[in-house]
Amino acid sequence: MPHLIKIEADVVDVAQDVPRREDVFFIDTNVWFSLFDPTSLTNRPEQAYPRYFKSLRKAKSAMFYCGLSMAELAHIIERKRCELFETQQGMQEGTLLKNIKDFRHNYPDEREEVVRQLQAAWEYVKQAAKPMDITIGDALTNAALERFSRHPLDGYDLFYLEAMKASSITKILTHDGDFAGVPGIQLFTANPRVLQQAQQQRKLLRR
Repeated sequence: MPHLIKIEADVVDVAQDVPRREDVFFIDTNVWFSLFDPTSLTNRPEQAYPRYFKSLRKAKSAMFYCGLSMAELAHIIERKRCELFETQQGMQEGTLLKNIKDFRHNYPDEREEVVRQLQAAWEYVKQAAKPMDITIGDALTNAALERFSRHPLDGYDLFYLEAMKASSITKILTHDGDFAGVPGIQLFTANPRVLQQAQQQRKLLRR
């Protein structure tokens, strides 16, 4: 059953938007992965992110990343590599994913490839954007927990939003529709479900 989103953010369709020099963006992990690994673009809407990212660089818009994205990228890259390994070995889908530690510890060559890909991906991120540093202490954790009670977000998203707030950044480039339920931000996306619901709820922003 498709989930319904009450749109609280101002939503911008990246396929229709032209970035500006004064724009300041936080780039979410799913976008970084689509830029680093074009083979991940199995869905046509996601192909919009490399094009929009190129426009951001041309406009000289400011772009920021969060160190927590490295941990999230590590998870994504390892999972994708595990799926590929299962296919290459003719294993039943999900055989190793049921216990990812088996893949991590029992196949050293594959582990080396995961490490290589993560190192290359993170170097790409650091060259393309500036760090949006945060210190995860009690104050930030409590603020994230309070936000968790108000918005259906995962753990990484909570800290990304707190980091954005601390850096006075309101624009986020992401394919993650969960951010659409957060007020006070501008969500730049190619997510078709979010764009459709934003249009219906009159929350689609045209700049």
